[in-house]
Amino acid sequence: TCGNDVVALIDMVQGLDTIKPKTSELLYSIWDVGFSAVLGRHECAMQGIMFRWSGGSKYLWCEAMLCAQLEWGDIAGNILHWALLRRHYKQITIVLDMVSFLKTQTPAFHKKYVNIPMSNGDTAIHLACRERLLEPTKRLCKHRCVELLKNANGFTAAHECALNNFVEGLEILEAYTTKDSTWYDAIHDALRVGVQHGQI
Repeated sequence: TCGNDVVALIDMVQGLDTIKPKTSELLYSIWDVGFSAVLGRHECAMQGIMFRWSGGSKYLWCEAMLCAQLEWGDIAGNILHWALLRRHYKQITIVLDMVSFLKTQTPAFHKKYVNIPMSNGDTAIHLACRERLLEPTKRLCKHRCVELLKNANGFTAAHECALNNFVEGLEILEAYTTKDSTWYDAIHDALRVGVQHGQI
């Protein structure tokens, strides 16, 4: 069950010494938010984290929320992954607001949160492109996600766009990606795969 899986999150807080007294409360909040994300509902718990905490505490709680991996079936991912998979726009917006907040604290460090992979190698940008989510795709690119990371199938975000006829997504990726030989190779291969699958 979800409750049993989240017990593994105890390992995640071992390095957060500054909030050890609040560990049980933190774990409960992560469980509550994570479980809601998996089910695709109840964004209120997530929103509460943004308004309830301030300063250093808010930073640590947002970081913990984004780093925690929640298992469901044979897949593990964080709250951003699950919100994208469930196409829950309010949750997606709140989580990306967390990323924006972390960006204000550590500009050079925040991008790691949008590039955390699921257990199958999918990153947030893979999911956003696969689900054809226009605004989340744009926001992820603005947060400097790595568009050319490959998942377990060897697919990049461009492949996901091509396979799901998400032309607008390809345009967004092109607008935010450095144009070099790696990018052009990735686009060429993505279009080839899209044609093979009858999507282009």
